[in-house]
Amino acid sequence: MPMNRALYPRDWPQIARQVKERADWCCQECGKPCYHPGERVYDWRSVLTVAHLDHNPGNNASDYLKALCVVCHLNYDRAAHVARAKRTWALKRAGPTIPLPL
Repeated sequence: MPMNRALYPRDWPQIARQVKERADWCCQECGKPCYHPGERVYDWRSVLTVAHLDHNPGNNASDYLKALCVVCHLNYDRAAHVARAKRTWALKRAGPTIPLPL
């Protein structure tokens, strides 16, 4: 799922870089070395990302951020994505709702 930049702080690129540098540009889950900025990407699976462990892009405390390769990040987020998709599917299946009076 693409990242919604509106949910992230303005300084997110700097925050993410600090997390990646702290991890020495290696995935903190599988240990795979990943690309550094400016390197040509030959294998998307070796791109380092930063995961919000609580799935809240507004919470950027270092305890809630982890440097993960794309594969580990997708695996980490899988359950949240499946749950969101199920909720969306159920809402669409239920059809239009009638607004309740306030």
